[in-house]
Amino acid sequence: MTNTSKILERVEIAVCDGCPDDLKELVQEYWDFDSNYNFKNRPTDIRKKYSALRVNIQVVVTKFSCISLYLNCDFCGTTERNKFSTQTPVKKCMDELHKCQNQYKCNHCQVKESEQIQNQIAIEAKVLADTEYKKSVEIYGKLNEAFKNERWNDLPLFLNMVLKNAIVINSLVELKKYYYGMGVYYYDMLIPVLRLLEAEHLVYLTYENQKQDKIKSYFILDKLRKEFYYQPNKQEIKRFSTRHRLNNIPKELKKQIETQIKKYK
Repeated sequence: MTNTSKILERVEIAVCDGCPDDLKELVQEYWDFDSNYNFKNRPTDIRKKYSALRVNIQVVVTKFSCISLYLNCDFCGTTERNKFSTQTPVKKCMDELHKCQNQYKCNHCQVKESEQIQNQIAIEAKVLADTEYKKSVEIYGKLNEAFKNERWNDLPLFLNMVLKNAIVINSLVELKKYYYGMGVYYYDMLIPVLRLLEAEHLVYLTYENQKQDKIKSYFILDKLRKEFYYQPNKQEIKRFSTRHRLNNIPKELKKQIETQIKKYK
């Protein structure tokens, strides 16, 4: 191990008074280290040398001794005691000291830093939650206002057809399958019409990314699901009683749909 004198203030080996005399030499040799804090003897070598004693080396060392490394913290200036009962964690500690490039952070400072990070995360999470809550309240208010004013009655038949199917099917995946089965014209119009319904606050769309170029799901107020009713006028019924084509869509609505298609294509 490399010299870590700046961090490592001292090393203390303690052998308890209860250690039998015939085991003291074994314990001392187990903990012997050189000037670079490398252990002189491996546990396997100790085991072979003292095999006649018929004892478990690890049990003996752990029961009757310990080694303490006193480390200087570069952040708070205190000296921290790190106590170990076997060679392995000592080696690991010394390796970590070598990697930290002469900057040791004591356990107290590590806990303090962790708490500061967790507090910052909590603050950011609260800000985000408050923002999301305010956004949710705003969205819910707009959905309720649209329901109260029965805004669907101001929309063309086709938008109401999509809204009704969205209510009944209640799944974007299944809704796509439904319109795909009706043909490419309807399928191409579905997503743009859902966006138009969102603009009227009759549905709320969630997206898979911030670009909002792909819809993940939709939400409709439960009371709108239960109370939705739309009675088209005779002219609209006549228009949609024949072939359902994009050309049969009112010009103004067709223009809105085409704009949506171009925007998110």
